[in-house]
Amino acid sequence: MSAGGLSFSPARSGLGLLARRCSSHGRASTFDPQSIFSSDGDGRSMAHPTFGRAPVATGYFWAANRVLAALKDGGRLPCDLAVYPAVFLLRHAVELTFKELIAALDIVQGLPRRHLHGHDLSVLWNYLGPSLEVFDLCEWGLGEERPKAVDRVEPKLDLLVAVLHEIDPDGENARYDIQPHPEEGKIKVTLARCRRMNLGALASITADVEVWADWKMHLVQDYLDAYTSVAAT
Repeated sequence: MSAGGLSFSPARSGLGLLARRCSSHGRASTFDPQSIFSSDGDGRSMAHPTFGRAPVATGYFWAANRVLAALKDGGRLPCDLAVYPAVFLLRHAVELTFKELIAALDIVQGLPRRHLHGHDLSVLWNYLGPSLEVFDLCEWGLGEERPKAVDRVEPKLDLLVAVLHEIDPDGENARYDIQPHPEEGKIKVTLARCRRMNLGALASITADVEVWADWKMHLVQDYLDAYTSVAAT
């Protein structure tokens, strides 16, 4: 199979082996797409999207970590295949986290909620970055120890945003391996500017950023819960 002049062999890449493993594991006796909406089966496997209160970003962080963990699990997922979903999931998780935090900070500061559109991380960071000190008020009196990962991540958030923006400026690059070039009328490899990516380092960064995001959302939620409780008395 060829994509944009690149030769790609599923068997050589390991995709064929991965597909065979997946097809022989957990296969249902019948194939029925409508069963996705069925209430039959184990209740633990039922999702209720409209009931969830946790930030949506949590799911994307979890999925990114699972993709990257598969690299260590006996090489079940080749690096050249893992890079696209891993980058997409991490970048989207960061984007959603920024949007969640901006919305929460608007509430904490008594500001009208901003309905932010678009996927440019640098634009979102310009909104969020100057307000990060508000979290110090939320953290004061919480009585919980700040995770060490937060201190590792926070001083380098500017750099993280710059790196992710360089890799994928609009949230589209990691969704596809090739795209038409808007000016030259040619096919471009979307991640071509990144001639190599260290997915071991990406795994470590993803894990730390998830801890940072979870801590910040926890601080804001705890503050809002206390504020709501006081206001109701």
